[in-house]
Amino acid sequence: MTYQATDIKISKTTIDTVNKILSEWGCSKKERLSLLGVSEQEHKLISTCSELIAFDIGLRKRVSYILAIYECLSTIFNKPENRNRFLKLNNEATLFNGSTPMIYIMADGTAEALENVYLYLNEMWLIS
Repeated sequence: MTYQATDIKISKTTIDTVNKILSEWGCSKKERLSLLGVSEQEHKLISTCSELIAFDIGLRKRVSYILAIYECLSTIFNKPENRNRFLKLNNEATLFNGSTPMIYIMADGTAEALENVYLYLNEMWLIS
C-alpha cells in the first residue's frame, strides 16, 4: 500500500469496529479481504497497528460503506440474526439478481459494489 499526502488517518477503534462487524456478518478471511480491498499482509498490518492508521482513499471509502451498511441493517432489522445474515441470503432485488449481496460484492470487487449495497439498503429503509 502506497500512501500519499491525501491519505486520511483512521483510529484503531475504527478498524476494530469494522473487524467486529465483519465477524458478526460471518465473513470468511477471503470475504474480509475482498470487502476491504486489501491483501492478507495489509489486513494484518492495519488490524495490529496501535496508532492512527494512514488509509488510501479506496480503503477509507470501503470502511465508510461497511459502517454505513451496518447502520442501515441495524435500522431496518430489529433482530441481530436478520441483520447479520442479510449479506449471505439470496435476494430477488434487481441489483442482486437472485444471488446474495456478498456474492454481488465479491464478484464486482470494487468500492462501488459496497456503495450500491448501501444505496439499496438506504432506499429500503426510506420506504419502510
